[in-house]
Amino acid sequence: MVKWVNSLQTTCLVIALSSCQFPDDPNRTLKTIQETHRLKAGVCSNQATPSEETELLLKLARDLHAEITWYSDNQEALYRQLQHFKLDVAACAIHQDSPWSKLLAFTVPYYKKESTAYVLAVPPGENAWLKAVNEFIHQQKEIQHAARH
Repeated sequence: MVKWVNSLQTTCLVIALSSCQFPDDPNRTLKTIQETHRLKAGVCSNQATPSEETELLLKLARDLHAEITWYSDNQEALYRQLQHFKLDVAACAIHQDSPWSKLLAFTVPYYKKESTAYVLAVPPGENAWLKAVNEFIHQQKEIQHAARH
């Protein structure tokens, strides 16, 4: 009986895991960027978006073989556009500890100054896209580290 229960549990686990695709993009953000070669990037209009962020987005687009369509608005409007999947990414001197982190997905920090870590924001739940951007940021950090040594 115990063997049968263990076998049933294992079978259920295998079926459950095989039916899932991790990480997943319910709105297909990464796939859409790859298919259309377009990256919809938001930057702040009410303050100068740091040049490091603009350069990071340009490198990300190049890495994805995509052209950037730029959108400029205030930070809250950009966040709302991300919530509604109108943008793929936003860069606006976003602090890692922003309260918006509960409503959006934030990347790993791409830059730290004193005790403040800066991140990019992507639409919520787009885990494959978030993973791709995080891997890109890690790659860029490794390149910068290697260039310094």
